[in-house]
Amino acid sequence: MKVAVVLPIATVLSLILASILGFSCSSQDISENVRLVGANYYPWWNQAKWTEGITNTPSLGPYDSSDTVIIKQHLEWAAQAGIDFLSVEWAGQQGSPTDQVFRQLIGLENTKGIKFCIFYDAAINLSPTYEHVSVQNFDISFDGERTKGQKFLDDMAYISRYFDQPNYLRVDGKPVVFFYPVAGWCGDSLDDTLAKYGMLYDTYDIADVMGWLPDDVAQCEWNLWQKYFEAITGGVMHCEECMRDPQREEFFPTEIGNRIAEYRKGAVTHGMGFVPPVILGYDDRCNTPISRGAGETLRESWAIAIGNLDGNHNMVNVMTFNEWHEGSEIEPSREYGLKYIDLIGELTVRSE
Repeated sequence: MKVAVVLPIATVLSLILASILGFSCSSQDISENVRLVGANYYPWWNQAKWTEGITNTPSLGPYDSSDTVIIKQHLEWAAQAGIDFLSVEWAGQQGSPTDQVFRQLIGLENTKGIKFCIFYDAAINLSPTYEHVSVQNFDISFDGERTKGQKFLDDMAYISRYFDQPNYLRVDGKPVVFFYPVAGWCGDSLDDTLAKYGMLYDTYDIADVMGWLPDDVAQCEWNLWQKYFEAITGGVMHCEECMRDPQREEFFPTEIGNRIAEYRKGAVTHGMGFVPPVILGYDDRCNTPISRGAGETLRESWAIAIGNLDGNHNMVNVMTFNEWHEGSEIEPSREYGLKYIDLIGELTVRSE
């Protein structure tokens, strides 16, 4: 049973300070309130994936995610950046590249103290051709034998094998699972499917529902998310229409900051946790980018995130460790070197 979250005075003061300063307060003042720093991690890289187009160039070159040397280097960098856990993109059961890499990660003896959890990509997993489809109707057929709802339950049964592993991230003693993009889930059987999942597995479920347009979450039933998920989160909060508007110079950080605060208020009001995103930039070569601003975007986004902690678990999630398709990676590149690893490390310093 979920209960309403009461914010501690330190967090309330942080919120007031962030508001007064336009979300530009010094991270060293209140970073100690952040208890868990995560980052989205993409383990799908192979020679074919690199041909799909990237914005920057990895320092390690066009690597294979299953290469043990690469994995160990990534963990070195993640530890250097002060990251506590990696939310690992999962797209397919045994035999898929993402599942193979997750098994490698979860089985490591030395992870530099970093934990791992599944980031379940419903847009890929519930599409028969494994194409990215955002709206998922749990009632329609997945493969002629199963509905998408049953495919979802089959996937959950599969990934549950990882939940009791020592390296798997737990919150409140429960294994953590991120679900994306929950805002597109629908169908008459949705409620029954989620109820069955909840009866089978005692997990700490985080729904990726945040977005910009009204239909991202405003039209969704908060009571549904409250009933089946422990917390909500979101990604880059990209808004093409807003960023193309020449009068919208305040889109970042003011507009995004206000929207993130709105989501946090909704989550806490409904007795849910909130995991704000930390954004360092965005550029998928198709849409208007969010500039990195020589690191200022990351600093401002960090201030927004720590100004919107839920006062309970106080988690933030960095977007991203290595999503090279969207130019949102902190992983070292030929263009930026270690700049963003070092900057995240500076921001995540906790007081002793």
